[in-house]
Parts: sequence; C-alpha cells; structure tokens
Amino acid sequence: MNEYLNEVMDNLHEIPEDDRFDLIQYYEEYFLDSGKSLDQIVEEYGTPKQFALKLKISYFSEESGEAADYPAGGPKRQMRLIWMILLGLFASPVLIPLALGFILVIGGILVALAAIIIGIYVICITVLGIGLVMIIAGISVLGQSVTSGLFFAGTGLFATGVAVFFAPLLLKGTKWLFYVMMNFVKWVGRRFITKRQFHSANI
Repeated sequence: MNEYLNEVMDNLHEIPEDDRFDLIQYYEEYFLDSGKSLDQIVEEYGTPKQFALKLKISYFSEESGEAADYPAGGPKRQMRLIWMILLGLFASPVLIPLALGFILVIGGILVALAAIIIGIYVICITVLGIGLVMIIAGISVLGQSVTSGLFFAGTGLFATGVAVFFAPLLLKGTKWLFYVMMNFVKWVGRRFITKRQFHSANI
C-alpha cells in the first residue's frame, strides 16, 4: 500500500505540497482503518495514475470556487482542469466518444467566448471613437451653428457614455458564461471520472 500511495504522490505534483501531503496522509489512514487489501484499493480507485488524476480533478474543481465572478485561480488553472478531465475521458475506451463530444462543446464555447470578447472591444472602441469624433465636430461647428454644434456634441457625449456604461456589463456577462462553462466541465469530471464514490479529504 505504501508503494501505491507513493506512486499516487508522485503524480500529484500540480497540487501544492502541503495539500498533497495532507491528501496522502488522509488516504493512508483511511485505507488502514478500512482494512482494504491492495487489490481492493486498485479495483475501487484504479491505478496510482488514475487515482491521482481523480484526486487532482476533485481538488481543482473545489478550488475553482462557486462565486459568479471570474473563477478563482485564473484561466491557467481552469485550462489545467479541462486538460485533466480530457485525459480522464480518453483513459477509458468507453468514454472516448464522450471525450470527442466534450472537445467539440468546450471548443465551441471557447471560440464563442473569444468572438464575444473581440466583438465587445470592437463595438466599444468603435462607439467610443464615433462619440469622440462627434464631440470634436460639434465643438468645431459651434461658431457656425450653435444648434448643430450642441447636437453633435450631445450625441457624441451620449455615445461615449453608452460605451463606457455597457462595456463592463458585457464583460461581466462574458465572465458569467465562462463560469457556466466551467460548471459544466466540473460536472463532466464528477459524473464520468470521479463518479466512483471515494472519500475526500478536507484540506
């Protein structure tokens, strides 16, 4: 059993050292208390690599947080979680079709999010640019026509205000979509990879 857990430990290098040590210590005590043989442990939890992958998916899913703001740990942690779930799906021949579907869904969502973010920046910059041009145009024609000058300047200020007001809301909406996507990713990980009920250490 010690050799098994040592191999698990060797495959948990993505997890911080303190948390990694606590996980292994927890399962060492649990296995000893349960009286499971090594064969029973392998049958229930898989090989050391498979068990380590399940632990990492569980760990990073819990670390992602549940707030509607941008998930904790940043995009690097989220991409790592997606990658680990893909590895877990491809590790089982039965789940390969699901893995391919998972790639298509996540890839499509990421492309859509990228398009939305680019679109937001393009629209906001365009509206802001039009607003500034109209403000300048309004100021330049004030000497010729006060009415026209005020109209252009007012329209420009309005356009600038719209861009400044809606940009944060649109970005927040994009973050929310990313949060929904990561919830789906974590559900796939829990449902198809860590679905075997094993005890989770409280870290």
